[in-house]
Amino acid sequence: MKFYYTGGKVLNDWQPDAEKSLGNFISENEIGNGSLSNIFSDISLLGQSRELVEIKAIALKNTLLVPVTNVYLYFTYPVIDKNAKLEVGKEVFVSGKIGTIPNSRSLPYGVTFSESSAIGTKILLASSLAVGEAIGVWLRRTILPAPVNSVEKENLEAYLLAQTKVENIVISIEYT
Repeated sequence: MKFYYTGGKVLNDWQPDAEKSLGNFISENEIGNGSLSNIFSDISLLGQSRELVEIKAIALKNTLLVPVTNVYLYFTYPVIDKNAKLEVGKEVFVSGKIGTIPNSRSLPYGVTFSESSAIGTKILLASSLAVGEAIGVWLRRTILPAPVNSVEKENLEAYLLAQTKVENIVISIEYT
């Protein structure tokens, strides 16, 4: 089971850019290590202040040698620094293609999102996936506002260095 970017102009097109993973055809480019930092852009202070929403479309493909059943997705959050709400939608590929959105702020047509922000909350993606079959996975991240901390000017540099720079949320898959 592997994740792939979408956004190809044809089936299995070369499309390694997470920013362009907005639906359409499955690309041939795998998403490294299941980390959201390989799918979404970095979280900025401006993004936190505006509670920005970003949507991406990826594909989960059964690359195993056997069919699988009861395919669930869930997120593993770090103990601290939970700074985003994550929601998941699914869409069936038709001829290797799902819907597309013009930019990462747009909603995909006909996709219903379910929140999976609680540890242990699993979302059923597919009751079965044949060998080589894929399911479209829409991910919606809402950046949550950062708590306002009062920091003295002389301590500002140390405070900024201590802030988390990379998202540590991991996408996990479970199946039978």
